[in-house]
Amino acid sequence: MKKLFIGLSVFLILFLSGCGTPDISDKKYVGDGESLKQLKKACKLNDGFVCSRLGLLYMNGEGVKKNESKAKRYYSKACSLNDKTGCYMLGVFYEYGYGGLEHNHSKAKEYYKKACDLNVSKGCESYEKFR
Repeated sequence: MKKLFIGLSVFLILFLSGCGTPDISDKKYVGDGESLKQLKKACKLNDGFVCSRLGLLYMNGEGVKKNESKAKRYYSKACSLNDKTGCYMLGVFYEYGYGGLEHNHSKAKEYYKKACDLNVSKGCESYEKFR
């Protein structure tokens, strides 16, 4: 089940991010530690797209030690910066209790709604199931 979630999450993130966007989960972007520092710096400077991608890296343990709690923090910051993937993934985290979170359907619904408002069709579908 967890492998299915991770696989679907990776597909969704790549789908939402568009074809012309470099895939920073590729080792060439995070393999040397310096790239990871640069990504973290960009996130601190409020680049929501990068924050969301850092969430993906920590969620899957790609180039970093897997840490769902850190993934949740990066997705949270990304969502606060109106990154659609960050909002959708927060909904997933709350719905299924990832990252040390309790299952919280009202929070999941809130984040799915925000993702829907940011034009994520899967966010709209997920929001509808909680109505």
